[in-house]
Amino acid sequence: MVEAMLADRHFTITPQPTVWFGVGQSERIGEAVRSTGQHRALLVTDATLRRTGIVDSLRAVLERDDVDVAVFDDVVPNPSTHTLDAGADALRRFGDAAVVAIGGGSSLDVAKGIAVAGVNEGSGRDFDYRNEQPVTARPVIAVPTTAGTGSETNAFGVIDDPLTGEKFYVGHSSTLPRVAILDPRLHVGLPARATAATGIDALAHAIECMSSANHNPYADSLAFQASEMIATWLPAAVENGNDLEARAQMALASHLAGAAFAAGTGLGLGHGIAHAVSARCGAIHGDVLGVVLPAIMRYNLDVCEPAYARLAAALGFTEVHRSSRMAAQAAIDAVSTLSQRVGVTGHLSQFGCTLELLDGIALAAQRDEVTLNAPRTPTLSDIHTILEEVL
Repeated sequence: MVEAMLADRHFTITPQPTVWFGVGQSERIGEAVRSTGQHRALLVTDATLRRTGIVDSLRAVLERDDVDVAVFDDVVPNPSTHTLDAGADALRRFGDAAVVAIGGGSSLDVAKGIAVAGVNEGSGRDFDYRNEQPVTARPVIAVPTTAGTGSETNAFGVIDDPLTGEKFYVGHSSTLPRVAILDPRLHVGLPARATAATGIDALAHAIECMSSANHNPYADSLAFQASEMIATWLPAAVENGNDLEARAQMALASHLAGAAFAAGTGLGLGHGIAHAVSARCGAIHGDVLGVVLPAIMRYNLDVCEPAYARLAAALGFTEVHRSSRMAAQAAIDAVSTLSQRVGVTGHLSQFGCTLELLDGIALAAQRDEVTLNAPRTPTLSDIHTILEEVL
């Protein structure tokens, strides 16, 4: 990767939501809704999280603050256009309201789609982010309960299209969350497997930002800090889900990594493959990334050596290396070791992937918009080779 002079570069740093970070900040959820001019809120979440009591406790806070509340809790992993349409119908029935996303990336992604679909005509793929909508979205408040997607930092969500077997992006400039509430207390008790998978997702965001064809120093600084925090604190969060400091560190690291890719870098081939695999096999996004990320880093090594060499320091390799190449290779090894330590490792076959599916997965990954940011432009043969390596 040839480093351009900064004086020759152009990049855009997009607006970010207001962030309220800290233990107990979720008690301000009513204030967040009222800051949008609304006194009604549709909570968008999933049934599993609701059973933990978190959603109903936040609903009680809202009702205490005189906010009228309805709940849509039909979000599922890898949400599809069916979920989006059902949520949009729920918002239409409830009426004028803020859309409050509570949960992981799926809930945050669906909430953005609901906020724009619920006030416009159409369904499903009509709400691809490239389609202009006549009515701006209802205001969105984001309350993540996992540390991984960074979805609170941007205006877009990832949705499955069952008709094509591929994912697409919903959203609109008006679906950028007005307020993001990062309360580490809401992350306590998240199961180890989910903690690990979301943490590896955040690490992938940081790595793909630093190695993006569109990387820039602003995003690099966020991604480097996020990588260092994840390498230090993800194992602690996985080993002890009640470690509040580990939860706080990971919540902020995830946000920083999300802000990095929202700062003009986009993501890369790892996410293109993960989207394609999860759309076809129902696999957990972070689990797929844990399997494919080291292989993709090896594929990118020749063009990403400077970025990976810098990454090595963030991942704990502080000793002097004889060469930039050694440092870059150490970074790849560190990513693989961290994934194995937290249990996000294995092969694509464990998700139900078969050799017969690889052609379709490779094509979908190549066509995914995030792959346009990859530091090397992969051919279908390149992607197929990577997939075969980790099958």
